Amino acid sequence: MSLAKTGNPMFVGEPDWSQGGEVAPGIVNPVDTGFVRPVDLSLARDDMFFGIQLHLSSEIMFTLCGNGPGKLGPPPHAHGMDQFFYVLEGTMELRLGQETYLLEAGSVAHIPAGTPHKHRNPGTGRELHLEVIAPGMGLGRTFMEWVGDPSAWAAGGRVVHLRPRNWPELQPGTRGHVLSDPSGTYAAAFPDSREVTWLVLESQPGAAGGMGLHVHDFHQFHYVVEGALGVDIGFEHYEVGPHTLISIPAGVPHAHGAVGAHPATHLTINVPPPMWRTTSDNPWGVPVTLVRREC
Repeated sequence: MSLAKTGNPMFVGEPDWSQGGEVAPGIVNPVDTGFVRPVDLSLARDDMFFGIQLHLSSEIMFTLCGNGPGKLGPPPHAHGMDQFFYVLEGTMELRLGQETYLLEAGSVAHIPAGTPHKHRNPGTGRELHLEVIAPGMGLGRTFMEWVGDPSAWAAGGRVVHLRPRNWPELQPGTRGHVLSDPSGTYAAAFPDSREVTWLVLESQPGAAGGMGLHVHDFHQFHYVVEGALGVDIGFEHYEVGPHTLISIPAGVPHAHGAVGAHPATHLTINVPPPMWRTTSDNPWGVPVTLVRREC
């Protein structure tokens, strides 16, 4: 199977399939619009590399990807945008430059724009990971550039492993790890990332997630990894479990917190990245109160 697109500037060069496995055609998640988007995992292949598109815009894209046991991913390639992997289950062997990393559930990789890479599933079970690419698809951006022999790759990218969870408490009842923070306020795992602010959070049941109902001037996304998250969006309340993407556009009132008997782990991604050093003229979020009026 060839993913090369002749004459399409988003795809550059020819893939070397001697270094890549069979890739399933891309799939769009049936629940690809609205605030709450549960992932249909029945679409996931278990015999080859696959991708389920969850969100696509010019600012950011989310894809749930995975691979069958012992299978190779796509041929060596690079993107014109920054890319993150968050491994959800199984194991991934990732080649960055001359380094080879073994990622397991809770491992995160940052692959800066233009960094060649390739990966495979060395395990005996299915591998599953969330891919975040920022900025997203747009004119003048090369989505996929097929690259040559890995023996010539320069150094680039980084991997961190987030388990065991000795994360600091970011607010009462919530521990977390800051993955990227362009403002420099926190000691982020990937200090060179500039496109998003990204955190992984573990909240105890009953712990309020932030300032209550509020709005941002940036877009915010949550992806539930474990447990259940209660989310208020406008007048609606949702309770969602693992493998659910929550999309909150700028200006939409919302709040969230863990529900149920167990902690909730979720990813929070903000784009464009907000400044953490806030002032009265530049608040991170603005508290709001909604009033229901009878017509």
